[in-house]
Amino acid sequence: MTYPRIKTLTIDSHDDEPPLKWRMIDLEGRAYYLALDICPLYGLGADSDGDFRTALTAEGIDFIESRVDNQGEIIGPVLLITQGDHERLAASAVKRLAA
Repeated sequence: MTYPRIKTLTIDSHDDEPPLKWRMIDLEGRAYYLALDICPLYGLGADSDGDFRTALTAEGIDFIESRVDNQGEIIGPVLLITQGDHERLAASAVKRLAA
């Protein structure tokens, strides 16, 4: 069976901060981000299994579960969210910080 391959987006901060890394996959021409990478950036807590189903559901974010190919290693199931949902989580985090 073939699984979607992970692509990594890395942002170097050019100071002492570690780089930010987001893993994403392409499913049917649409980008999906691994919730494992995105949710901690916005202060969302993980469930006991290390994923973020409860937090995403509380934020009203739809997600899909899939296995993915991480450089030849099949991992998952992992939760995947769209670019639009990534932006919604960012906006929600800004509102929480402003409150």
